This record gives sequence, structure tokens and C-alpha cells, in this order.
Amino acid sequence: MREKSTSELTGRLKLVGCSLGNCVHVAGVANFLRLAESNGFTTILLGAAVPPQILTERLAEIQPAAACVSYRLTPENCRQVLNKLKEALATINFHGKLLFGGTAATVAVAEELGMFDYCFIGGENMDRITAVFEWLRGKPLLVEGDLVAQERPPIQEAIDNLPIINRQGLRMPLLRHHFGLPSMEETVEGVRQISEARVLDVISIGSDQNAQEYFFRPEELDSELDGAGGAPIRSEKDLLDLHHSRQYGNRPYLRIYSGTQDLKKWAELSVRTIDNAWGTIPLSWYSELDGRSKRPLAEAIRENMSAIRWYAQIGKPVEINEPHQWSLRDAPDTVAVAMAYISAYAAKKLGVKQYFAQYMFNNPSFTSSLHDLAKIAAKSVLVESLEDEEFRTYRQVRAGLAHFAVDIDVAKGQLGMATSVMMNFNPHILHVVSFTEADHVARADEVIESAKIAGGVIRNISAGIPNPFADPRIKEEAERLFAETQVLLGAVKLLGESIDSSDPLADPGVLARAISGGIFDAPHLRGQPCVPGTVRTLPVNGGCVAVDENGEELNEWQRLREPAERLKLDYSRILRLEPEIEMPDL
Repeated sequence: MREKSTSELTGRLKLVGCSLGNCVHVAGVANFLRLAESNGFTTILLGAAVPPQILTERLAEIQPAAACVSYRLTPENCRQVLNKLKEALATINFHGKLLFGGTAATVAVAEELGMFDYCFIGGENMDRITAVFEWLRGKPLLVEGDLVAQERPPIQEAIDNLPIINRQGLRMPLLRHHFGLPSMEETVEGVRQISEARVLDVISIGSDQNAQEYFFRPEELDSELDGAGGAPIRSEKDLLDLHHSRQYGNRPYLRIYSGTQDLKKWAELSVRTIDNAWGTIPLSWYSELDGRSKRPLAEAIRENMSAIRWYAQIGKPVEINEPHQWSLRDAPDTVAVAMAYISAYAAKKLGVKQYFAQYMFNNPSFTSSLHDLAKIAAKSVLVESLEDEEFRTYRQVRAGLAHFAVDIDVAKGQLGMATSVMMNFNPHILHVVSFTEADHVARADEVIESAKIAGGVIRNISAGIPNPFADPRIKEEAERLFAETQVLLGAVKLLGESIDSSDPLADPGVLARAISGGIFDAPHLRGQPCVPGTVRTLPVNGGCVAVDENGEELNEWQRLREPAERLKLDYSRILRLEPEIEMPDL
């Protein structure tokens, strides 16, 4: 880092840093100053092994807002060096703050001497570092373990101001994790523990199926299913208790899924009680399609859209958790890619201004990293093609639910690998999935550990990683998916045309017919009353591909023959469908 002249140091708060005395370990200070630069500070790195007298001379000259020093050798030597610094500081007129970084042993010495305003041991999460930067600007520094008086900004503001953590423009995403235990008491206490750990920005409250389906219909509750799949939320007080328990540590945002019926009531309740950070609603699921409610498909799509529109009207962001539901049931990859586009398209039509596009990797579980990169690239390019001044999209990535191993140690490795691959998309939100996923619901300590694993991967990646999109195999597969998905979307438009729909991709009736006719289909849906479930898929080159009865691969034109016959569409028109646009360079 080039040392700047005094004339350059105007207009922004200045920070000066070095390692002291005979300590040459300056990397920690340099990294802190790099982060400070990306957060609007002007910084000077004086270098390694700087004598206390030289440091104080520069402090007197520059008068920075803070001096950031480190010492990572033995605590005995540290005491001697810091005492010399204390003596040297007494000879100058310096009113800035003093920050110290070191090992646990040298930090203990620094704290004992009582001369530093803040000490770092290393490993602090980005949220804590950002809080220190805000403190240097004059805001109060939040105390560990205390109720937090300062509220986080609205999620929209936080997303738009994520810190940049390297020169390639990699941002530090908000970290999110699902959490809900079979006991409300344990869930409330767990939210507090996670908040105090300062490792997550967003806690997604997982409620049990009874809450999701019957919260507003308590007479229909099945008490034998209490706690199945999450926390047994039964009253507004339960939600208010959760809201209170997150007001510690870094005060993470709370969010909760939509419920599987009475979606608008759930939306109003969640915003009123926990200030639900954003709405998460499917287009077609939580219906007779998956059995999570008894709502008929077309009715469910209409009700889901109504809830999406409500969130849009109150200015909240929306996530439509639709595409990965198809891949969880081994649908052809083209179906999942098309549903990613349709979800974003419908959100835009319903008035959503900020759209959180969730991209689930490792889904189906056999998906290769190479194919994941191609598939998510095709999804994100299609989704982001809808952006304009009134509609912004944000990338939210997560590891696949089904790919984690039962062996906890193996699953930890899978979490690290998945995080590394997902960060190639420079996400705004990283949805961390616990390494316990295949074995049991994550406890608070396991949520914290999972978040730390993901944070460690991000820290290493911030130094820079190769560009996988230069791989011609990824480019070729992404272009194939991009082209064939346009054919599928064209088939939906033809279906809409056949029933005089003016906007088929956002028409509940058209979407319901497209599902019931098999334009959208998945093998695991066989036996559901509103979908054929007749499509066959197999793993092919790391992806999930439609095949015929002999296992031969089908392209999208070929796959659509059977749905066209079922829906009485002119199949010759489908054969003439061509991609309207080429995929741009990745």
C-alpha cells in the first residue's frame, strides 16, 4: 500500500496503522486499513516493526482519527513496547482513538494497560468491524451482551450499502440462516444466542407445519404434529418474544416464511410483530401441488400473488421461493430456469420494486459445480434482464438441502465448498445452510458454527479467486439452458394465446394450466392431483435432463411434445420456436 502524502489526506477521516517495535506481522493491520478504505476512510500504513517514537511523530504530524497498531509476539515483550508507546504518546498532543490488534495473550496485556479504546483479537465478523468504523465516525459503540438501542437500517438500505471487500468489487453479503426448534422457549433463547454471537445478519424463523397451515384456524390443529419442522408458533406473543430476543449483539433482521394458507393474514401478522424483513412467497407451491395445504392450484397462485402484491404496496422486498422447489423434485433444469424468470417477471408485474432472487445450488443433489455455475448463470441473466429504474434484483445464494452428508465432518467440507462456488456470483445475501441438515435441525451453537465456516471461506475468497466463467464448458452449458428455456417460455405464451390471455407469464390461470398440462413437471410429483408427474429425468454431465423411456436425452422441443398434445396446442408451432435473444458474455 503506497504511503500517501499529507496533501492527499483531506476530506475524509484518516487512519494510521503499523505493527510496533520488533513485530513484523503487519498483515492484520494492513487488512483492517484495506477494509477501512472501502468504507470511506483515508489510510496510511507506516509499515512493520515501527518504533513507538516514530509512530508518535507521525501521529503528531497527521492527527488521524485513530492509530491502529498491532503486536503479535510474546506478551512480555508486548508489555515493554506498549509502555514505551505510552511514554511517547505523553509527549505529543494527540486526541484520536487508539486501536490494538494482536493475539489473545497480547490483547490481554493491552487491555490490562488500559490505554486502548478498542482491541481486536482477529476473527471478528464484518458486522463488528463495520460497527467500529461507525464508532470512529462518532456513533456509539454497542456493548456486547446489552440490549441494543440502535436499530439496523431498513434491509433495502443495508443491501444497497454492502461493504466492498476487495479491489475486484466483491461485496460482503448479508449472512442468513434458518432457525426454529420444536420448543418456543428454546427457539427464543437460541435467537438471543445467535444475535449475541454477531455472526448472522438475518435469522429466518422456521415455524412448524401446524403454524404455517393452521395459525389462523386453531380448531384444525393436529397437536401430534406440534414442533414438526420448526417452532410451534401459536400466538402473536410468540412472535413478539422472538422480536425481543433478537435485540442483542448485532440485532439481526428477522424474517419468516409466508404460511401455506391465509398468506395475506400471515404477511400482515409477521410485519406487525417481527417487522418481517422481506416477504417470501411461492407462486404455485403450498397447495395441492405439494400437499402442504389443500388449496386448489389456480386458487393458490391467485392468493400467493395477492400476498406478493400486498408486500409490494407497503414497500417491502419480496423473494419468490419457487424455482428450487422444482429442482428439489428432480424437474428438468430448464423448468427451474424458466421458473426463475417467471417468478421475477410476476413480481415486477405485481409492483415489487426490490426482488430477492434465491438461487439454490447443489439442487438436485447430484448437480456438479460446473453445471451449477452454468445453470445459475442462465437464471441470473434472465432475471436481471428485467431490471429497470423501477425494478431491482438482488442475488441470494444458498447450498442445496439434499446434498449434505449425514457425516457431520463431511458436511462441513461440503458447506465450505458450496460457499466457495456460490461466491462466484458476488451475492447480496448468502443463505447459510447448516452442516447438520441431513442429520438434525440445527441448534443455536451449530447455526453459529455454520455461519463461521461460511465467513471463513469468504475471508479467504476476498483475496481473489480465478474466474470460472472463462471455462468453455460452463459457457456452452449456460448458453444451451438459456436458449432452451426461451423455448419453454414460448410454449407458455402459446398456451396463453390459445385462451386469450393478455399476459400469460403472470396469469394464474395460464400458469395453473401449464402445470396441469405438464409444461412444468417433475418426476417426484407423480400422484399429485394437479400435475402429470410423467416427465423422466436423469443426471447427464452433472445436470438434470429430461429423457425418453429409453434414457435418451430430450431437448426442450422434444420434451414439449407430450404437454402440447395434452393441452391441444399446435405442436408444429412449438417446433418453430427459436430463442429470441442470445446469452450475453458472462
